[in-house]
Amino acid sequence: MNTEQAREFYRQYLDTLYHERRISEFPRFFHESVVVHPPFPGELSFAGVRGATQMLVEGFSDFRVTPGPFLYADNMIAARLTVTGTHTGPYMGIPPTGKKIQAVAHTHYRLHEGKIAELWDCTDALSLLQQLGVLPPMP
Repeated sequence: MNTEQAREFYRQYLDTLYHERRISEFPRFFHESVVVHPPFPGELSFAGVRGATQMLVEGFSDFRVTPGPFLYADNMIAARLTVTGTHTGPYMGIPPTGKKIQAVAHTHYRLHEGKIAELWDCTDALSLLQQLGVLPPMP
């Protein structure tokens, strides 16, 4: 896969799962033995990553992912993302607040056989929880 093919794969992944909410197509993008670093809450497997994806799109009715800088080399994708949405459903045990959120994530993916085989995710969870009113803002 070259850089343009990787960029197109990534665009299709974001659009299909997050914007079009077609979670049934999850196996098209993720290898069945995907490894997650750091681990998501719950199951550390294909099913766990799929569940986390579904929780996002169900918890935020207008969830959007806007990719920023994108790098691809040696079967690795590195991307900076901005995520936005309105909290209209339960999310990680937090009841709907109706609040709009915006957070930044830095993600890395290792591709194998044309699918995501490893995932590293660093999302600004502190900011997200503050925006949802779960944690107080920083002084």
